[in-house]
Amino acid sequence: MADFDNILDIQSNMAKRLVRESTMDNTLELLTIIQSMVDVKTGKVSKEAVLIEAVQSGMLQAESETLLREVIRNGSVREDDGFLYLY
Repeated sequence: MADFDNILDIQSNMAKRLVRESTMDNTLELLTIIQSMVDVKTGKVSKEAVLIEAVQSGMLQAESETLLREVIRNGSVREDDGFLYLY
C-alpha cells in the first residue's frame, strides 16, 4: 500500500508542476502579446485588444483575464484607464 501512496504522491507532484509550467508559459505568451502590440509612440495598448488577441491565440477568455490581473498585480504591467503599459 505504501508503494501505491508513493506513486500517487509522485503523480500529484507531476500534475502540479505541469500546471505551474503551463501557467508560466501562458503568462509569457500574454506578455509577448502585450509587448508586440504596445504603440511605440505612446507606450500603451488597449486592454481589450490584448484580451481579444490572447483569445485568438488560443487562450481561454477567463484564463487570459486571470493572467492579466496577475501581471498587473505583480507589477510587470501597469493599467490605467483601460490601457496597459509595460515597465
